[in-house]
Amino acid sequence: MYKYEKITSWIREQITRGNYSSGSKLPTEMSLMQQFSVSRQSVRRAIQILEEEGLLYSIQGSGIYVNELLKPAVPDAELQREILRPVRTDSRQIALVHMEPAEYIFPARISGIYEALENAGYFINLFFTDNRSEKEIQIFRQLLEGDYAGILLDGTQSAFPRLDETLFRQVIHKYPTVMMESRYQGYHLPCVALDDILGGYLITRHLIEKGHREIAYIGRSDYRQGIKRGQGYAKALLESGLEVEPGRMFWYTLDTYPLLFKNTLPAPCADTLSGCTAIVCYNDQVAYDMIYLLEKQGLRIPEDISVTGYDNASFPDLHRKLTTINHPKKQLGIKAAENLLRLIQDPSFDANYTFRPEVVTGETVKKLTI
Repeated sequence: MYKYEKITSWIREQITRGNYSSGSKLPTEMSLMQQFSVSRQSVRRAIQILEEEGLLYSIQGSGIYVNELLKPAVPDAELQREILRPVRTDSRQIALVHMEPAEYIFPARISGIYEALENAGYFINLFFTDNRSEKEIQIFRQLLEGDYAGILLDGTQSAFPRLDETLFRQVIHKYPTVMMESRYQGYHLPCVALDDILGGYLITRHLIEKGHREIAYIGRSDYRQGIKRGQGYAKALLESGLEVEPGRMFWYTLDTYPLLFKNTLPAPCADTLSGCTAIVCYNDQVAYDMIYLLEKQGLRIPEDISVTGYDNASFPDLHRKLTTINHPKKQLGIKAAENLLRLIQDPSFDANYTFRPEVVTGETVKKLTI
């Protein structure tokens, strides 16, 4: 058992026994280091795993807390043992399973992946799920019949359970796998991602610092990134002494978004925004769509309402600079590929990596006088 696993097991046990209830503050990193005689890196790895499960959350400068927003997913110990025993092969092919090529982060990410893999003498086989779990299952079946050195996996509908968990277990048992952006709940596969809880927190805190108090969140509920960004939004409000009102949070999915945000602002969303001075959007595409619909209703951005995005995407036909969170698109692709290659060579390598988000200020947030 790795040192960090002892810490995660102990924390889960304490929460199960009721020694730490929802909202309780855990011991400091230093206390855990001394208690388990481990390094700070081991403590932070344990906390990261439990945050990924939704069991804990951290507030910078305050501490580590038991989450009140999500129920934890306790990992399957047998599954974790399977993950540590991938089958070795001499293949130089890497399977890249991605949501869709039209997704605006894809071009920069694939550029980074190609750069890292080709420099190491590996080749890419591309598979696209089209954001559909059913399509992902078909791809996994193909992978089982093939021969690959490893898999880079951009998870499809990552907030939902796998439709065929047995098949997924077989795939990750056969191949070293690194996920990008977000791991599937209950599976501790290595993941290279942006810290989305922190990103949601930073962009919301930016609005609070600009004087906003009535802030809405528009999030995607079928992706863990959307849930995490919502957690960060809630964390920033709570830290500032503001209430987290469910009526201020509007959720959509892949299937509902085109229907809800087609030509006019949907009534449920309009109700969510009523009385708000600012909106935190799941990503830049949602932010720009919101700006378009709000301006159709005669509202001015940011004079009447401020809007923020996430990803720092480039849309050539849009000239307004959005206040957003920077996404390390190409760098994330490079890091994911490099970590997968190291994992292929050394199954004990910790292939996790988390990028720290940063706020990019633009023209869509107004400073209010307090």
